[in-house]
Amino acid sequence: MGLFARVLTLNPRHAGALRRLTQVAGETGFTSSTEAASHPLGFRDNGNPIQPTAPPRPEYRPPVAPTAPRRPVARPPRAPSSSRSIIGIAEQVRLQPVPFNGQPAAKQSLTFRVAVMDRNGHRQGIIAVEMRSFRIQGNVENGDWVELPKVSRSGKVTSFRNLSTGGHIRTRLW
Repeated sequence: MGLFARVLTLNPRHAGALRRLTQVAGETGFTSSTEAASHPLGFRDNGNPIQPTAPPRPEYRPPVAPTAPRRPVARPPRAPSSSRSIIGIAEQVRLQPVPFNGQPAAKQSLTFRVAVMDRNGHRQGIIAVEMRSFRIQGNVENGDWVELPKVSRSGKVTSFRNLSTGGHIRTRLW
């Protein structure tokens, strides 16, 4: 605001400065723009500098707790082939050689987790699956839909279907 007063001291007929000072004087309660511009450092009211007012604060709203992003419903590609079958999405797939009878890398171990889905595509839980054999035929990757026909209590399986690729993964004995 002091800049408008300085402009008027240099050029008392400056239209823009006069217009703006008139607007500000009306907002602050001054009766004339000359009263507002009388001091070169800015506006004064009763000898005290006028402090700029802070913008009005918005209405207080309590913080909202962040919600977990909703997972999209993913429907299985087809219904289970039997009532005992488990359908889900393979996660953390890992195929690695394991020792057997003192020989390193004599067997293969395929381990992964299955995010079990119901028929409507809602997640039911996670189970750990392991397959061990001298040779495992077939392939499964992270994110593939799988169907497990029989799973033992320890999580061991001997075969399952990859519904994403249509492949059959099974163990092969020598």
